[in-house]
Amino acid sequence: MTVEARPLSGLGDEALLLTRTWPPTNPDGQPAGGEASSQIVVIRVDGVATVLDDQGWEGTSADPAVLDRAAREAVRAIATWRR
Repeated sequence: MTVEARPLSGLGDEALLLTRTWPPTNPDGQPAGGEASSQIVVIRVDGVATVLDDQGWEGTSADPAVLDRAAREAVRAIATWRR
């Protein structure tokens, strides 16, 4: 598995995206070929931090658009809660 970290702009006061990449396997554990990945995002809004972890079904790749929507909704929810 490899892990890449990079800052994200436009989410909260600070955000970091971690992308994990690995060779996928079939449900029986045999190599499936190609590459699978999933993401973790850590977001800070004022003094509140949240972590979202998105992984696909049974070791398959996650959909980055799903995590993006969830992260933006998390920032909105924290902002609403902090009011």
